[in-house]
Formats: sequence, C-alpha cells, structure tokens
Amino acid sequence: MKNKILHFTAKIIESNHADIIEKVYKPVSYLESLLNEIRCGKLKPTVKGNVWYIIGLLMSKFSIQLQAYKFEVHDVLYNEFISFVDSRNVTIKALSGMLKAYKYLLEDNFLKNEKIEQLYIRLKSLTTQLDNVNTIKINILALEVLSIHGKVFTLQLQKDSLDLFDKVFKMCSSKNQELKTAANEAIEKISLHISDCLLEDSTIHKDVFNYLLCKIKEVLESKSTSIMTNTAISLVGIFANAIVRFMGEKILTNYLEELIVICDKDIFTSLGKEACRQAKENYNVEGIGNASKFKPSKSI
Repeated sequence: MKNKILHFTAKIIESNHADIIEKVYKPVSYLESLLNEIRCGKLKPTVKGNVWYIIGLLMSKFSIQLQAYKFEVHDVLYNEFISFVDSRNVTIKALSGMLKAYKYLLEDNFLKNEKIEQLYIRLKSLTTQLDNVNTIKINILALEVLSIHGKVFTLQLQKDSLDLFDKVFKMCSSKNQELKTAANEAIEKISLHISDCLLEDSTIHKDVFNYLLCKIKEVLESKSTSIMTNTAISLVGIFANAIVRFMGEKILTNYLEELIVICDKDIFTSLGKEACRQAKENYNVEGIGNASKFKPSKSI
C-alpha cells in the first residue's frame, strides 16, 4: 500500500500538479518525513527507490522552498548511493530510484571535487553492459545522468573520455533497442560537452577529437545501422566548429560531402542532404562565429 501511494504521489508531481502537493503534503514537511524514512534504514528496495525519486522531484519542483535542505539531501544521497553500489546486495529498483533522483539533484550540484570523482567512477561502472537483461534499465539511467550533467563531470571527462566513449560506443550496437537508442543519444550529449571544451582551450581533448573523427569515419564506411549512421552525422555537426578551427573549412566541406556519398540512399534522404547544405552555408557563408547555432538532432 505504501509503495502504491508513493507511486501515485510521484505521478502527481510529474504531471505538474504541484499545487496539490503544496496543499496536501506541504513540501518541507513531506521532504523531512521522506528523509527520516531513508535514515531509519528499514525500507524495502522498491519503496526506497520511489522515496528517492520523489525527493528528486520535490527538490526540482520546489527548489526555492527547499533551498535549505539541498546540502543535506546531496550528502545523504551520496552516502547511500556509494555504499549501495559498492555493496553486494544491489537491487535494481532501489538503485534506479537513486539514479532518477540524481537526474534532478545535479541541476544544482553541491558536491566537492573528491565526491564528484567518486560519483563519476560509480556511474561509469553502472554503464557497463551486463548479460543480465534486468540491468539494462540501470545502464540507461547511468548514461542519462552522465550525459545530461556533463558539466558537473568536466574534469573527469577531460581525462577519461576515450575509455568512456569505448564503453558507450559498444552499447550503440546493442541488440536491445532501448539501450542502443540511449547510448547513441548519450554519445551526442557527451560529445557536445567535449566540443565546448575543445573550443575553450585548443590543447584539451585533441586525442579525443581525433578518436571521434576516426569513429565517425568508421561508422560511415561500415554502413552500419541507421541509428548509428544518424549519430555519426550528428557528431560531424557537433564538432563542425572544432573541425574548422583545427583542420580548416575545406575539411569540414569534405566531411559533409562524404556523408552524401557514403550513406545509403534509403538512410540519407533529401532531408539529410538539406541538413548538409544548410550546415555548409552556415560555415561558408555566415562564418565560424555562428557555428554554435548548429545543434544535433535526435534523428537526421
């Protein structure tokens, strides 16, 4: 019964009926009661997962009212999450609730660098594709946290990008469609963040940049699945400004023209050709300064 009530409450908050929560539960009182439930340590895994998910929703929807609790919530969740991932008794439902909470809580990060490092290590470990199909949900949620909040993990991405990309690229060819889609979207978001780092400092991530260019070419030449081909096309767009800076506009033009030649006609339709044409105009006519306008789409 308790879990059903929590599930119903989460649905109310998700549907933006925050006024109901304010009238019935009172955000401050409700958050305090949920934190007490966590501290007691007697919650069943499913209940614990839903409690953490609701805490994440509350902190996002009522951020001003709950401002005073942000440090405490971050601290409690961090300790719970680290010990939980490191334990041998990990349960999917509890862990998924914590990861959902992090999707909201990291919008306002209050963790110090050493804790960010430890959090990154655990999140990365949860992206590993395991044989047990039940872990796919965890893989996807961990990918989402890392990719959505790339700025929180800037230092970690700067020194660990190649290894992380190798893991995620393997997932891009997963037989599970949901995981494959999540991995391809994560590659785009993480690449966008790395591209920003490249433009801020030309000495950062040149090895990552070259690695990704090789991956793009590899995917296109292999005539892989349409979803990976679309991702490769998006990566060219994401790194277009960096390509111009490091390799020149002619190389970018060559990449864009190569897309048309390599991609199958049934994948690279007139819509794709139009996207390339617009991208070329953006860089050749409007100039490099407007490159930030080019954003990858989920589907070319």
